[in-house]
Amino acid sequence: MLNFISQLVTRENSRCLSSAARTRKRFCQLLSVTVMCYSVSTPSRAQTVRDSAGIRIVMNTKPTWTPAQQLYLSVAPTLVIGDRGEEPYQLTRVRGAIQLSDGRIVLGEIAANELRVYDAKGIYVKTFGRKGDGPGEFRSISNVVKLAGDTIAVLHERASVSRFSSDGKYITRTADDGDVDFSKPDARSIGVLLALNGGARLAVSMPRNPSGGAIGAEFDAKGFHEVLNASGGSTAKPGELPFMQAKVGKNGVEKPWLGAEEVYAGNGSQFYLGYGTQ
Repeated sequence: MLNFISQLVTRENSRCLSSAARTRKRFCQLLSVTVMCYSVSTPSRAQTVRDSAGIRIVMNTKPTWTPAQQLYLSVAPTLVIGDRGEEPYQLTRVRGAIQLSDGRIVLGEIAANELRVYDAKGIYVKTFGRKGDGPGEFRSISNVVKLAGDTIAVLHERASVSRFSSDGKYITRTADDGDVDFSKPDARSIGVLLALNGGARLAVSMPRNPSGGAIGAEFDAKGFHEVLNASGGSTAKPGELPFMQAKVGKNGVEKPWLGAEEVYAGNGSQFYLGYGTQ
């Protein structure tokens, strides 16, 4: 998975660098810098490594690949889903697309709050999951990921994760976190970033109204990260880490254009966090 992510970003970096637009070039450089720190295990001259409370931090100043190693997007897509008139192919808002070991593709259609399955050729197979609050149901899908044994994990509201077998059979759901009382000035929303094997999840608690000082001041809004088990107990605490570059505006805190954001990736057994050049 991580190799796929780094290859995809490398392709996007190559395509973007062909543009003369300064903002596009800057964006692509930031994107490639962030993801390459995940896939490179041996530090190069473009990298420095340090330890912070047991967390290994790799700083990247430039891409590590050579021009001959750059990858490119194909001229035409190898598979298209959503270009047919029948209802199962009409996609409104897709969140998460995974491919199972037998080639089947699972998409999260968040407008209908359901998962749709297609075969390796893009032919519709079945639908499972639906809108609701019961087992196998969700009010708002945020992502769909694949775990060990082709287990399908759906990240959804209240920082919860529902798991299904590869054939769409409901397995279990993690403990929900309480709804946020937005009337409180110190209210914090809890979100789930990644689903992990064994029922675990990576969650982040973020302030709804981060404080940054005077108008015009820029700062890194931070959130508390921790790994929770299936019952909601904490098993590891990466701690306070930045999740968004922020700026104090007249109407409150806002995100600057092309400001840094937290990025994350995982394969079920381990995960990587990145922000800016880290």
